[in-house]
Amino acid sequence: MKLTKIFRALLLAAGLAPACATAQTTDALVATLQHGDETKVFTGTDAFKNAYNAAADSADIITLSSGRFAEVHKIEKSITVYGAGFEEDTITGAKPTILFDNSSGQNWMRIMHKKVEIEDEDGYKQQTIQKSDGCKFEGILFSDNVNITHNSLGVEHRNIHFVKCKFNSTMYLDNDIYNLLISQCVFNNGINKTAGALYNSIISNSIIQGSDILDLRNNSGDADNKNTLLVDHCILCHTGTSSYELIRGTCTCTNSILILNNNYLSTNTVTYKNNIIIGTNNIVEDCWTGLAKKSVFASAEEDGSYAANRTFELKYPNKYIGTDGTQVGVHGGRYPWSKIPATPRIVESNIDTETSAEGKLKVSIKVEAH
Repeated sequence: MKLTKIFRALLLAAGLAPACATAQTTDALVATLQHGDETKVFTGTDAFKNAYNAAADSADIITLSSGRFAEVHKIEKSITVYGAGFEEDTITGAKPTILFDNSSGQNWMRIMHKKVEIEDEDGYKQQTIQKSDGCKFEGILFSDNVNITHNSLGVEHRNIHFVKCKFNSTMYLDNDIYNLLISQCVFNNGINKTAGALYNSIISNSIIQGSDILDLRNNSGDADNKNTLLVDHCILCHTGTSSYELIRGTCTCTNSILILNNNYLSTNTVTYKNNIIIGTNNIVEDCWTGLAKKSVFASAEEDGSYAANRTFELKYPNKYIGTDGTQVGVHGGRYPWSKIPATPRIVESNIDTETSAEGKLKVSIKVEAH
């Protein structure tokens, strides 16, 4: 069932439009900030930045319209960010929500903690850590690198979720991370863990491609042996010319499709179960091996790499059954592949740029949730 809500807000004209303006802007770049029962609206390329700066340290929700927004380079608050999707929705016509670097040239969005100073009951100042635990992102295209980092504070991250997002650059993980969830996402340049370990974490129903797919090793010490990461119902597709292992480091990989090309499998640190493995004749226990791409995918045009028009449907879905009783690949499991966000999306915005006598501006925003 599709729910439709229309939010209307009276906002101060400052920063939104000239006081003498008379035109109306439709489908502008809009970010709404929900803090409890209070909603604020920000517009323009810096709308996401301004909404983030106005957000509380935790629990606030930012909803972005379609369009290109300047990214926040340091996420140091526990916020939820919803977008309209990582590519155009061919059914509704909704355009993607894109975060990009437009100022500093850093080409990074870092999720990190920071030190803050608070005052106790006696008026004494104490230092503490403000955490970004619990950050959630859905329906976003990240054009730059995303990094979950410790920022030299040595404090682990917890409960960070990415759902139905696309990453055009690399995701870097360089901290101890607990309960990381990645679901129904697309990675164009793999995932690279440079420090720390992944505990009780899941990558599910996602497509990961590139020269390096999953590099889960640790550059300092043996923490990679401590990973408790499950890669489940994914497609791992090597698109480069290198001959690295498809997965480097420690994890369990189940119910997935592995397309090796020039890569090879590490069976010393990775446990494989009920995977379709294309590109090798090696016998891997409890997996299907020695298969050609054309015998796996329903469409002869598909090779496992990502493209917007590809469905990744299996040719024989009832033949390749996973450990959970559903088909192997991204259409099985608890959360079958879907690119359309399940969260509210801003699909229309109207901003009256003629201010009232009180100096206020009327904004009408249409939000849909599927």
